Amino acid sequence: MGVPMLSSGSGSVVAFLDGSIAVAGRDADVKAAIRRRGQNIPPSPALAEGLERFEGQYDAWTVSDGALAPPNKYPAGAPLKWTERVDAFTGGLRTSPDFEVSADMTMRTEKDVADVADSLKWLAFVGQTQDRAAGLDNMKLQVDGKHLSFSLQVPEQQVRAALKQRQVGQRAPAARLQAARPPEIGNGLPEPPSGTIRVQSSPRDMGTVLLPVGKTP
Repeated sequence: MGVPMLSSGSGSVVAFLDGSIAVAGRDADVKAAIRRRGQNIPPSPALAEGLERFEGQYDAWTVSDGALAPPNKYPAGAPLKWTERVDAFTGGLRTSPDFEVSADMTMRTEKDVADVADSLKWLAFVGQTQDRAAGLDNMKLQVDGKHLSFSLQVPEQQVRAALKQRQVGQRAPAARLQAARPPEIGNGLPEPPSGTIRVQSSPRDMGTVLLPVGKTP
């Protein structure tokens, strides 16, 4: 029906319905969405909710109508990616004037929720310890059973400060290395004679010994 589509080769496709809306999923589901669009049928409840909730608020947003990956695709006990653990996903991203990102996820099990929550907490901790200007300390995280929601909003001034701090750091790598180098500690003894090295131990052991360089004692 004249709609551009991209295929991953594994059964998942992406179709660009117009200049601002893309539909991704299994081939049959995406083609059904294209046909509904061509017949001027109202959008699905998930898309209608996204249009009402996010249009005009975020620069980019996404909603899922069902699981992000088909169930029972992998054998029992096989490790799953986070997208394969999600039953529903809604989120948005705004980059101007402030940076803002939010997401609501319903996972398949409470353990999946705990794993994702731990990953987000670790990310926030690393951001706080390494770069206070990054604003990750503003992250809000809430867990309720199989549902997880998080949001992060960083004011424009804080974003600019973080970018400036990184630019300054990239221009002066030698200064960072010099500042991190520990001070040299001397032993208070004169330099050993040329061609020798000094080995020093406890006075009860062998004390101070001068060894010729390149020879075995």
